[in-house]
Amino acid sequence: MFKILLIICLIGAGFYLYQHPELLSKAKSLPQQSGLIENSTAVYKWQDTNGNWQITDEPPADGIPFEKLKYHHDANVMPSIIQQKQKK
Repeated sequence: MFKILLIICLIGAGFYLYQHPELLSKAKSLPQQSGLIENSTAVYKWQDTNGNWQITDEPPADGIPFEKLKYHHDANVMPSIIQQKQKK
């Protein structure tokens, strides 16, 4: 009896969400808004002995200067537009 009642409730909830899709999009963003999921990632930028830039999720060994950067997951990242000189 309990299984049948549970199945009926799940079908009813699914039908309700099908009729109101805006609630589903709000529910997907709820964990980020509540702070349950971190909204950013910390990365470390540093140069190795050959002068190549390294970006890692862990800081380099002691004594190597680094820069800590934070990337936000909810921000759009677009490449810059290169302005070409127009010929006259």
